[in-house]
Amino acid sequence: MKIYPKYRNAVLRNCTVHTLVVAAAVMGQPVYGQEAVQSAEEPTNAGEIIVTAQRRNENLQDVPISISALSDQTLKNSRPFDSVDLSRSVPNLNVRNVGIPVAHVFIRGVGNSDFNQNTATSVGTYVDEVFIASPIQQGLPVYDLERVEVLKGPQGTLYGANTSGGALNYVSKKPSVTGDINGYFSASYGRFNERLIEGAVGMPLAEDKAGVRVAFISNVRDGTSFNTFNAMPINNRNEFGARGQLLLKPTETLSILASVSTRQRDADFGTGTGRTIFDTQNRFSHAPGSGCTPLDASNPGGTADCSALYERPGAPFQIDGLTTVGGGADTDPDPFRNPADYPNLKDRINDWVGSFRVDYDLGWMTLTGISSYIYEKYFCNEDADFTGDNVVSLTRHHTDKSFTQEVRLSTNGNGPLKAVLGAYYLRRNLNANNYFNLLGDQGFTIRQHYIDKTKDFAIFGQVGYDVTEQLTVTAGGRYTISKKDFFQTNNFTAGTSVLNPGPDIGTVIPPTYLDSKDKVWSGRLAVDYKFNRDAMVYASIARGFRGGGVTGGELFNVQALVPYKPEFITAYEVGTKTSWLDRKLTVNLGAFYYDYKDLQVFVFRPADFNGVPGSVQQTTNAAKAEVYGVELEVNARIGERLTLNVGAGYTHARYKDYIDTIAGDDFSGNRLVNAPTWDISTGFVYKAPVSETTDVELRGDISYLSAHYTDQSNLRAFRIPSDTRVDLAAAVLTKIANTKVRFEIWGRNVFNHVQPVDIVPLRAFGYDLVWFNDPVTYGAKVAVEF
Repeated sequence: MKIYPKYRNAVLRNCTVHTLVVAAAVMGQPVYGQEAVQSAEEPTNAGEIIVTAQRRNENLQDVPISISALSDQTLKNSRPFDSVDLSRSVPNLNVRNVGIPVAHVFIRGVGNSDFNQNTATSVGTYVDEVFIASPIQQGLPVYDLERVEVLKGPQGTLYGANTSGGALNYVSKKPSVTGDINGYFSASYGRFNERLIEGAVGMPLAEDKAGVRVAFISNVRDGTSFNTFNAMPINNRNEFGARGQLLLKPTETLSILASVSTRQRDADFGTGTGRTIFDTQNRFSHAPGSGCTPLDASNPGGTADCSALYERPGAPFQIDGLTTVGGGADTDPDPFRNPADYPNLKDRINDWVGSFRVDYDLGWMTLTGISSYIYEKYFCNEDADFTGDNVVSLTRHHTDKSFTQEVRLSTNGNGPLKAVLGAYYLRRNLNANNYFNLLGDQGFTIRQHYIDKTKDFAIFGQVGYDVTEQLTVTAGGRYTISKKDFFQTNNFTAGTSVLNPGPDIGTVIPPTYLDSKDKVWSGRLAVDYKFNRDAMVYASIARGFRGGGVTGGELFNVQALVPYKPEFITAYEVGTKTSWLDRKLTVNLGAFYYDYKDLQVFVFRPADFNGVPGSVQQTTNAAKAEVYGVELEVNARIGERLTLNVGAGYTHARYKDYIDTIAGDDFSGNRLVNAPTWDISTGFVYKAPVSETTDVELRGDISYLSAHYTDQSNLRAFRIPSDTRVDLAAAVLTKIANTKVRFEIWGRNVFNHVQPVDIVPLRAFGYDLVWFNDPVTYGAKVAVEF
């Protein structure tokens, strides 16, 4: 079955050139390092950050791509733990990671809501140039990084498949073969008994010949919620990550980096709230002309779906006295008190990443080879209805293995020609077993087993040429062959989970084999003009795609096992990057328009399980969508004490032509999921000296997201209200001998603004799943840097 940019970089004069980074991730956090490039924290002039978005070292302000870059110092200030925290600092970046720990990354309204392991993302995640295929690993912890680059728009030339929305580049700190021992250590204690400890140390082993760096992070926290069913805390965190890197430079022209990293997580499964859609207290049942009466034990003849009343304007977010099809009730309005009846909530991740990189300087070109092997083992027990009823429970268990190899040639020096030519290979094998239990011991269990294999091969190239010292033209292309093999079988089983297996006693979906082979081209054409070293304008057209496949979710009818096609985006963009006042002020402005075809939409569909109502998950293709908007980023250093930053994004994202192929619903004109119209953030850092060796620092960040939807229907029930969050911190910074010491108190979400961050429709079971953000947290931190 077939499934369907160069003005010479004078501003780099104090930078150590030759920093291409490698990968070895922690659950997603690989690592590479050559000799340390100048830290983004210590620019030659205010506002200078070096990025490698085009596979070479360039000043952020000289690259004709819309990029947001978070420097080492910014990361230290904002204390992000994972990609969800990062999104608060970048306009038009929206990251969710709730329930099953899959990172849902959206840039400019383009992303993926599918939480199944075999899903392909629209925004690629790279750690030191290693592609992270697993969506669970993409929610990586953030520690010991040089910077994070957020590339916006299709990146189909140098990055390839599954970057139709953009790419996240995590660049770790590298070993050095010169200098002294260096590193840091920090410990933080906060609300919910949170203990966040991290550190790193690097040193040369042989002067100019070998260096090593090791880093780690540990994050342990009690639960932020309380399970009223068994009087136990839930939604805890227990995570550890570590990585080590060895850099060898046997000659001046050869460097070799070997790295390995791991991530270990053993926590309970984060819970949301099961919000029932039936109003059992008759608060709305007798509204004139409603035609709706509740369906519960006292009124078995009631209407099966009263959601139209619930979704009407003015309806409350939560209704007291809720009853699901299982007969239980959740009358507590507190979103952090939930009756999860499943006794063994578990969420375990075991990740290992190894990478090997070789750079060989041939003179006018450099030959680079990057190999990686990634292993992931995942297990979870989930109360999928998040109520006191035993309606739906789920066990997931999979192993995910991938191997990547990239080889490329890139030109050296500051001549008028900048070229990259290479080839890429990916092999991924995913083996998954899911147990889907309905109505506990009174119902039945379905065991889903599937194997998903992917092989990608691509050749790519990009050439930039300085027509004059001011005008540069860049063109690139990539040809990808992607082959997928998928096998699935679903059976009724006497077991209830991986921990409690049993024999198969019936067939739901017989053994089914599907395959696909896509041959796709992507590319980019850009023109940039530099008026001087502080002002440029650029325009580009780019084409990116996200591969097709088969849904790995719970399906219970062979007819639902329908492949989906690749999606394509053609993006048009114009922008300007300017620096003022000796680069103490930078102002970047861009505008974009996307022609979006065959976009993949993750949906829940009603299903029938031997007379029991339920839902199945599917990814389908919408015909067309339209996305356009503008972005503004401003960074100002005012005197020696104050730094201000402002980021703002406006996005108009609508389905242009989308009629559901099964239900027949017309969603044309509706807003794309997880695409807020406005995304605004601002922050400040004020530092004042109190002595020759001691400073006091005050910091604040405010972020705002406008209302958006989590379902293509755009029903009120799936509307996420607008959200404003405020984070504050105060610190004392001092220096003892050659060691920097920092004492800090901090608060996140200081005004305790709690609201939904994700809503999943399971209406056939009588409820929607609602997840909330963390409440206010606060604590203290001590850090040393040497």
